[in-house]
Amino acid sequence: MGNKLKKLRKTKGLTLEQLKNELKQKQGVSFSTGQLSSYENGRRSPREESTWEPIADYFKVPVSYLLGFGPRTVGETMKILEAVSAGIIPQDDEIAKKIVESQKQTIKRSQEIAQQAYEKYKDFDLVSNIKVLTVLLENCDNIYTDIIRYVSPRLVQNELTETELKSLNTFISLLEEHGKEFKDTADSFSKRLNADLKTTQNDND
Repeated sequence: MGNKLKKLRKTKGLTLEQLKNELKQKQGVSFSTGQLSSYENGRRSPREESTWEPIADYFKVPVSYLLGFGPRTVGETMKILEAVSAGIIPQDDEIAKKIVESQKQTIKRSQEIAQQAYEKYKDFDLVSNIKVLTVLLENCDNIYTDIIRYVSPRLVQNELTETELKSLNTFISLLEEHGKEFKDTADSFSKRLNADLKTTQNDND
């Protein structure tokens, strides 16, 4: 597959002379019309791939797209979609069409997964499960306090056995891992609830 320089130039309605001047003025790079013609028709390529960068920047597309390849990162994908939206890349472009189709499939699959999750948990008793979890957390808090009371003086006296130390390290890792999960979940719920509360208040005004 050849590069996309000619297609991008024509979509923008530029002659080779106009593109040469635009690149000089806006990107600070100098090309002859002969060079640009050779590049876009595949008769020759720049010695350095970095030569393509100011051209790609001018058209607001990734270098990978300019060279005729699909996106290599999420950022490149978004840049191509933005260029399509801005009319820089035509909607019938092969690479763009593949990205759009892939996005449609991803959205469709995400919707299916969300619907499956909804169906699976539609009879879930939230209130009862929160009560059970609350009791478990209260018990965990009591056990946690007991562990601290047992461990603290024995650490000072260096009386913990190797087995106890190993178990304690495992416990600390567990706290670090799940403690962050609990906090992230709580923060997420809190932000969503506050946002919903503000929306409800605005609707009532």
